[in-house]
Amino acid sequence: MVKLLNKSLLYITEGNTRKNFNKDIVLQVMPKLIISTLVELVDDKKHISIAALRRLVNFLRLFRMLLDMYPEVNQEINERIEKFIKDPEMRVKDHCSSLGDLLSFVMVSEKYSIDELLPAYLEE
Repeated sequence: MVKLLNKSLLYITEGNTRKNFNKDIVLQVMPKLIISTLVELVDDKKHISIAALRRLVNFLRLFRMLLDMYPEVNQEINERIEKFIKDPEMRVKDHCSSLGDLLSFVMVSEKYSIDELLPAYLEE
């Protein structure tokens, strides 16, 4: 099952399943899936369905599972959140390419909550 998951994530990012899997792939794919689902949910043109809510919850659960499987990804997420909160220089596009990614990170972080991120986030 883990091999299939890794190959699926590789295919999404690389269009190929023969490359080596690494933690950066988790950080590329999962935030995008979560944020795109959230954007879909708040889009006025579409009705919020149970299926869409389930999809969001399942993406969050999958992200948590990947963090359990790859603890170094969890550390990377916590480091990125911490840098964003503590250092205004780390809030520029060169260091933080997507504010949406930060929202998905804080949703799965065991160390930080949205309340800790929000003051720095709203400044941006």
